[in-house]
Amino acid sequence: MTLPRLNGQYLFLLPVPISAPGPHGRLAGVVATRTDAALTEVAAREFIPCALPAHLLPDPAYLISQDIDPAALSGRQTEARFYERLRSMLSNPDLDVFTWSGRYLETLDAIALRAFREPGLPLLPRQVVDVSGMLAFCHLFGHLPHPPAASLLGAAAQLGFAGSSGSELFQKLDALLHIVRAVMESDLALLRYALRSRDEIRAVAERAMAGGKPLLRVERLRVHLLRPLAIDAQSLSCIDTDGIEERPLRLPLARHELIAPASVLTPGRERSLGVDAARMAEALRVADPGLIEGCPAPFAKAFMDALLPPERELVLRLRTMEVSNFDPPPITVSAGLRDLILDCKGENAPGALTEGERTAFEERARQLAARDLAAWRHALAALSRRIAPDDSAGQARLQRLMDHAR
Repeated sequence: MTLPRLNGQYLFLLPVPISAPGPHGRLAGVVATRTDAALTEVAAREFIPCALPAHLLPDPAYLISQDIDPAALSGRQTEARFYERLRSMLSNPDLDVFTWSGRYLETLDAIALRAFREPGLPLLPRQVVDVSGMLAFCHLFGHLPHPPAASLLGAAAQLGFAGSSGSELFQKLDALLHIVRAVMESDLALLRYALRSRDEIRAVAERAMAGGKPLLRVERLRVHLLRPLAIDAQSLSCIDTDGIEERPLRLPLARHELIAPASVLTPGRERSLGVDAARMAEALRVADPGLIEGCPAPFAKAFMDALLPPERELVLRLRTMEVSNFDPPPITVSAGLRDLILDCKGENAPGALTEGERTAFEERARQLAARDLAAWRHALAALSRRIAPDDSAGQARLQRLMDHAR
């Protein structure tokens, strides 16, 4: 048994987050492996690291849960070089990507903004499949008998994964491969549906808009219906309902959240899932489409929209340049954008700083470190209350973070 495109290329990609996703998100790197349509690995696995500036403190909860030594985060390749490495990996219109908890891919746009690169890397491959969402769909509409666990390793264990040798990061790759192999055996039709191209997804949404028909999606193991309003290169704007309330929503096309015509809700499925599709569709029909105006734009777009025209032109020009060639910005540029440019140069090309820039960057780094240290220590204190005294591994990880905070 194989994936649907025999000549396709497949990448299993797991971000290693060290903070929550969003405009300030950070990664320690990614782990990746390539396979053929039979899910046989065809290249060496790799961990692609990403540096964290020494003056910044990552979220300690992420470090403890993944056993990451904060001291090892400095001295790696810079965010700008990491981003370009990922660009070369993902720039393939014939590539399908499998990941877990795809919202962490949003961090790539945060890196793009900080490094003054063009955002949108997850839009470069043919498709990005969030396997956690696919499993939820398999439980409700396929042959997965139990609700999938929230964690990657937990969900894989439910499907018979017994662990593997090697580092925990590569074990997670094994777990992701195991899950996709299991779905290929039990729910091949749903897997094929998940691997539709973005053009096919766009066509489904456009047909629904033209016909005034709702679409279906799954969130936290609940069936939602949505009324599509508009679609562009980045997202699908819609009104969403879970049967209780209606809300505006922008679904990112950078990762494929499974959406399907609401007609898949047969009367039998409605009864078994406790869903009243007709009532939900009516609620969507009468909902005010103006609700979408209150839905925040993706943060990369919001950043550009907030700039004045000369600042926008400057950002677009910087995206075409090597960081080491950045000149000091004009005095007319806002303080926030000046700080962003200084941080970019100081973090990615410190050898290219002028003496004045170096003094300003070092002072800014001291201020940021002092600001974050109190919050870091408070978070460590909270974590210490959650780790049992007899958990030797957890206590060792906590002590390592406390030593780092000194």
